[in-house]
Amino acid sequence: MCYFAITRFPCGCLTWKGSEYKFCAERGKGCKTKVLEQYEWQTLCPEARKAVNGKLHARRATFPKCCDNLQQQQLEGLCKDCNSIVDDNNQGLHPFCSAAHRVCVSTGADVNAEREFEKVVQSWPSNLRSRYMRRKQDQNARDCGWSLADPQQGWYDESSKAAPRQLQGLRAYRNHNNLAMSQQQQQQQQHRPGPPYAPTIAAVGGVPSVIPDVPISALFIAIYMIFAATNMIIFQLNNRRAHKFVPSVALFGFCMARIVTLTLRIAWANRQTNVRLAIAASIFVNAGILIVYVVNLIFAQRILRAKQPSLGWNTALRIAYKVLYVGIACALIMVITAVVLSMYSLDPYTLRACRDVQLTSGTYLLVFTTMPVFLTAAAYLLPRPPSQEMFGYGKMRTKAVIVIATACLCMLTSGFKLGTAYSPPRPLNNPAWYHGKAPFYVFNFAVEILILCILTLARIDKRFHIPDGSREPGHYSGRVESSSGSVREISAEKERRQEDAILNDA
Repeated sequence: MCYFAITRFPCGCLTWKGSEYKFCAERGKGCKTKVLEQYEWQTLCPEARKAVNGKLHARRATFPKCCDNLQQQQLEGLCKDCNSIVDDNNQGLHPFCSAAHRVCVSTGADVNAEREFEKVVQSWPSNLRSRYMRRKQDQNARDCGWSLADPQQGWYDESSKAAPRQLQGLRAYRNHNNLAMSQQQQQQQQHRPGPPYAPTIAAVGGVPSVIPDVPISALFIAIYMIFAATNMIIFQLNNRRAHKFVPSVALFGFCMARIVTLTLRIAWANRQTNVRLAIAASIFVNAGILIVYVVNLIFAQRILRAKQPSLGWNTALRIAYKVLYVGIACALIMVITAVVLSMYSLDPYTLRACRDVQLTSGTYLLVFTTMPVFLTAAAYLLPRPPSQEMFGYGKMRTKAVIVIATACLCMLTSGFKLGTAYSPPRPLNNPAWYHGKAPFYVFNFAVEILILCILTLARIDKRFHIPDGSREPGHYSGRVESSSGSVREISAEKERRQEDAILNDA
């Protein structure tokens, strides 16, 4: 396992102090794991330190642009003794005043760890940069490392046989740093306001601001209100003529959930320090789309039962559907619990467990979104029996296209969420591209609007309607009278056709 560590200042500027790497014995021969750790040095960057002219955290000091995202309270909390200004004549004389000031913000396996580390190397002093590049180009350099993190001795080389004390110092320093990390977490728990605690890891969408989040959220709220009203009108008109279609109510509920989500995001943008608003907004972002997942699976189930009655109505498959629905309810509960618990705890084991729970739930939801594709494929690829049925209006192929298109969009948004969740955590002040606001709105709300356009404008209330009480083969087509409502459905057929024009206008 090759190990790389990058150190930044809270403003995001890089520093060579605290950086280190370790090539494993399998380098070049089959090393498959690369670990990247990212640290924050809790002091001012060199440019900011020069700007205050020796008077740290002076209110009238003009800080560089890199520090614009730091609030005055955060500036006041940085260490005043750690000196970040590089002394070219004596690079080893400015250690951290405490190992706890080098705080780990993310760690984990990353296939691009070495590439990310090399970007940092470009900012190193020339002699240190040249030394690293020589070591990197030497393919025989294995089981050796190089650290700039030693608080007492500056940089040293693990491969040097003449410095066994320094080798022991690296291991001792890492053990000491792990202990210091737990102490730092205790200090954070004492000084950070909470619980709940504000997140230190970058999330998709980031912390909302008045511009541009409020106008964008207001626009999406207006669109969701239009679709909510449309689906409720369709349901009420259908219900008056004994054409009950519950998925229309489900889509109405989905639109209302999204309106609440975006309203919470607007409130959070105006109160960025309110952690409870952040928790509520995060929960609704993850929960609302589950309604669409379930509706699409129901439509795929109806296609399978119509095309393959013996398979679609099989008892084992019915039980499997119930297990899937229970699983999605459990996944929702797990996500809510993990999100809330991660905001109320600083314990690293608890946070790791919450991350594992979120990854497990996200994986299950992605698998759930693929089920309509497999059911639709089975309906058309398996040998067609003579007892095929028809339901609703329109061709079965059109219904299959609607289900598959919706499933692909659901897989897109679910896959994006899962991919970002599996990515190595990034510090709040150094987010990746997928943590930006544009990916957040595109892969969440814009994709959902496309789903609503497909389901609403395609008139699913007509295409996927089945007689009430359908429980066995023959109920869809009316060959077998259902337990309730089938006679009423048949007698209302003429009335439906007469009111088609009214529904289309609505």
